Amino acid sequence: SAKYKPNIDIDASSMTVGRATIPRKIEDVATMHIGSSSCFAHTRHAVSLLERVAVCVRRSEPVLLVGETGTGKTSSVQYLSTQTGHTLKVVNMNQQSDSTDLLGGFKPVDIRFLVMPVREEFEAVFCETFSRKQNAQFLGHVAECFTKRRWLDLLKLMLHCQKMGLKKLGEQEDGEKRDLADRWKKLAE
Repeated sequence: SAKYKPNIDIDASSMTVGRATIPRKIEDVATMHIGSSSCFAHTRHAVSLLERVAVCVRRSEPVLLVGETGTGKTSSVQYLSTQTGHTLKVVNMNQQSDSTDLLGGFKPVDIRFLVMPVREEFEAVFCETFSRKQNAQFLGHVAECFTKRRWLDLLKLMLHCQKMGLKKLGEQEDGEKRDLADRWKKLAE
């Protein structure tokens, strides 16, 4: 009814707003001031909104509060979160807001920029392990796969060479060759 104003009851373990009871986070109860004075005005409108939000929170239902500026949407939720010991993340929306404001979005990425540093490291490790001069044709093939965006072929070539490089280096004890073997292993990750 138009005269209904829910009661608010706060104790050490829970907060009851009208028909909704929300447990308080026990670890945060000691740091909160039970029944402390706050800036929240317990008007009929504000407490009714608080009850509706509390019911949704209790049922784990999402809530979207829409209305004019200054009508108590944010302050009601802030009061509820403070009294129950929960962290609140406020996202202010407006007419220009869209789903990416809430969910984030994907920006198209050119795969070439992801593959380029891997290819550069591959060629550096390759040339430290094998002769660049004797393998010029092979390195040209790697460059061609990269340029023509034949990613699967490029990956197969690099993985094959990674195995060959590790085989050539074997189990090295000296620091420089061991570091080179570690770089080959890292390329396969």
